[in-house]
Amino acid sequence: MNSNPQVFPVSPWEVGHPGAAEAVLRRMLHRADIDERSRVMDLGCGRGELSMLVAREFGCSVVGVDDDQRSLETLRQTSQDLANQIEAREARFDQLPSQAPKFDAVLICRKLVCEFRVAAATARDQLMNNGHLIIGYPVWVGRFVPNATLELWQKRLGDPLRSPRELLEVLSDGGFEPEAIELVEDSALEAEYAGRESPDEGARPNPATLVRFALASCRRKNPDEKPPASRHWR
Repeated sequence: MNSNPQVFPVSPWEVGHPGAAEAVLRRMLHRADIDERSRVMDLGCGRGELSMLVAREFGCSVVGVDDDQRSLETLRQTSQDLANQIEAREARFDQLPSQAPKFDAVLICRKLVCEFRVAAATARDQLMNNGHLIIGYPVWVGRFVPNATLELWQKRLGDPLRSPRELLEVLSDGGFEPEAIELVEDSALEAEYAGRESPDEGARPNPATLVRFALASCRRKNPDEKPPASRHWR
């Protein structure tokens, strides 16, 4: 696993504009029926802003997982009023134990912990059957993407830049039933992405193509569950 922060995609939390993404996340958690009886893992929790939001608003228990000790200590200090709901756990993302009980939901939104396909597989192992993964990732939207842009983002991510449809296909192939994907509409975030496509790295801005942050929600399928009849996502 590459832990170089430059490989992580920009997220709304990293640029200080999480409001639009949090609205999307709330809708997805409500759709997943997360409530005070639920257990949620916030994988790559950082300082725990997202862990505290989910614990407060949904009344559930949250395990915030990160491999950065300082971030976890900040989470412990700032969540003292939620001590009975939040656990800060230090762990490498590629060495999470397979444990019981499993989680009702796993969130990978604040930062990407590893390549998209591996992150989804890691989350699946932590979920109970029919549990939900909500994962954030940059996507390209538009008619086409110049090769220079694709190469730049593959270098940044350590993984190909995909369209929303392609992300859903990866999740489906990984044992999930995709339920929704939403783009985060945020001008500051889009400006940050545009800045990463700088001319000195060979990428020229293209008004017909945008790189945006998306949140995808999917359900962990049962091992004996039949695949859907077709894949036609909008």
